[in-house]
Amino acid sequence: TLAGLARSSLSVERNAANDLRTDILEVCPDESVVIQAASSAGVPTGFNRVIVLGTWSSNELIPHLAAARGFKLVSADLKPESFVLETGPADREKQPSILVIEGGDDRGTCYGVYDFSHRVLGIDPAEYWTGRKPPQRAGLALPVLSHREGAPVFPLRGYFDNDDDMLANWRGRKLIVEYDTWQEMINTLARLRYNYIDIHDLLGRPEYYLRDYYRHMTDYHTDLDLVGRVIDYAHSKGMLVEIPMYLGWEFRHLDMDEVCLSKYRDKWMELYTYYLTKTPLGKGDLFAQRPRHPIYDWAYECPEEEAAGIKPGPLLTDMFAGLLKRIQEYRPGGRLFCDLWQDGVTMWQNGDFAPSHDIGLLWADDGYCRFDSWPDDLKGYRFGIYVHAGFWHNQVVQDPYPDRIAAVFRTAAARGMTDDCLVNGQNFKPFLLNLEASARAAWDPAAFDPDAFSRDWAARYFGAKAATLIVRSLQRLHDAHEEVVGYQHVTADGVRILHRLRRKDRAPVDAMA
Repeated sequence: TLAGLARSSLSVERNAANDLRTDILEVCPDESVVIQAASSAGVPTGFNRVIVLGTWSSNELIPHLAAARGFKLVSADLKPESFVLETGPADREKQPSILVIEGGDDRGTCYGVYDFSHRVLGIDPAEYWTGRKPPQRAGLALPVLSHREGAPVFPLRGYFDNDDDMLANWRGRKLIVEYDTWQEMINTLARLRYNYIDIHDLLGRPEYYLRDYYRHMTDYHTDLDLVGRVIDYAHSKGMLVEIPMYLGWEFRHLDMDEVCLSKYRDKWMELYTYYLTKTPLGKGDLFAQRPRHPIYDWAYECPEEEAAGIKPGPLLTDMFAGLLKRIQEYRPGGRLFCDLWQDGVTMWQNGDFAPSHDIGLLWADDGYCRFDSWPDDLKGYRFGIYVHAGFWHNQVVQDPYPDRIAAVFRTAAARGMTDDCLVNGQNFKPFLLNLEASARAAWDPAAFDPDAFSRDWAARYFGAKAATLIVRSLQRLHDAHEEVVGYQHVTADGVRILHRLRRKDRAPVDAMA
């Protein structure tokens, strides 16, 4: 039963209450538990178990219980995204057993609900993808709980939807991840405590309309209605949405001959304004750009500027300033991030590229969660990191490396580079292990134990008896990735060999190998 949901209740808390109800009924189909959310009503009578959820300010029953029922952990001073799970002293003859799930904010309430569901009910955060169902019970007994979760070390923890060709061609329309699949991705991410999603591929990568391989597959067009629905759904689950402000999206984009900023800066700015004012992209919360080519993920290059001795760094600095100005005007409160992917690092380090300090910077890995270098001086910028939980190099087979993830997040934390972490996990399902490891490491790098995590993860899906062997197998799989070039390269080489064999001259196979 859902009780006491006032109309003014935040949709995020309402969704958390609905998710909790669904989780309880999945495990205990015949259960009757009152979930009291965002309400000033008193404790309901006639029930043995009551779950009270919300924040100190959204649910007046929480401060009342702290004063009247001896709850020790609930507090008005919880930090954002932190939460408390606490059962109060129960007198079963007179009062119901009460569990309080209090969040430091609405997102903290969600995380408290999902922690209870995983910890007590056995709900798998990735149930849709793994098919792992919790065992059913005759009834729900509220255990003694006294848990207070601190705030995360990385306040922003995002998933980067990038190079998801397999997921986009799994079902429905070609090159489009359908809405219900987006819902399931967002549901899992929220339960893993990611708090934003970058909707990159949903906007229509330039390959989809420029490369013959994709053009022969389908007549692709960005579905802007779908974009808006996905953004709204993410918001309803307490997640922020990051909009990559690249200028190659199918629905409206620069032409390849409009790249040079010295000549086409106004066109760049016109497109940014259009994105923010005429499309669902204006509902985003975070915005991302790279100091690179505006259409393809290439280094910025303009032969005319190069011939004239004009460096790209200052031009890209000015471009970021113009983009930031438009975000501040049309999406007040939105934050802009710069991912220093590849050549951006060099331009920033030598001072050619110097964006506003209002822009957050991301230090990027090499594609496999390895950092060859770290900045010696942060130059007063708020820094985060961009890491890969999966890469197109080997996208159909996971490369489990929680130890590498642990080391990277600890190093970033020690260097004060915790403003944001953006995690790339292409096609989602193949990298569930690394995605969960990244989320846990981002929450508390010092406490994340990669070996214990691997054992627990293996036991969850394969059983305690098999866990040791599974962990050993996963390590062998990771080791194998170090010795081979990856699925994509192996397949591409095979295709080239077959093409050569079909040719009349039939060049020897070993010449290609």
